Amino acid sequence: MFDGDLAYLAGCEYDFANPDNGYTQPMSLMSILTGIKLNELTDVCNGFSTDWNKSKNILKEEMIRGGVEPSYFMPTLFHLGPDLVVSKAA
Repeated sequence: MFDGDLAYLAGCEYDFANPDNGYTQPMSLMSILTGIKLNELTDVCNGFSTDWNKSKNILKEEMIRGGVEPSYFMPTLFHLGPDLVVSKAA
C-alpha cells in the first residue's frame, strides 16, 4: 500500500493527472550509491553547488559523453553524506 492509497481510504480528496492535459508524473527511480569519490563529483552533484540546473546539465552531458543516453531529461545526484549519493532518474 502506498501513502496515496492510505489517504484515499481515509477519505481524503485527491486529484489525478494534470487537469490541463491529463498527463501524470512519470515513475521515478532512485538509487543510493556508495563508495563515491565526492571530490570528483562537485560539478555534477546537487548539494555542492547552488546552481542545480547547471550541475544537472553537466551530469547529463557527462553521461552522454560516456555513451549513456539518460531516460530522464534531467538526471540528478544528491549528496547525502560521506561517500554517499542518491541518484534520481526516471
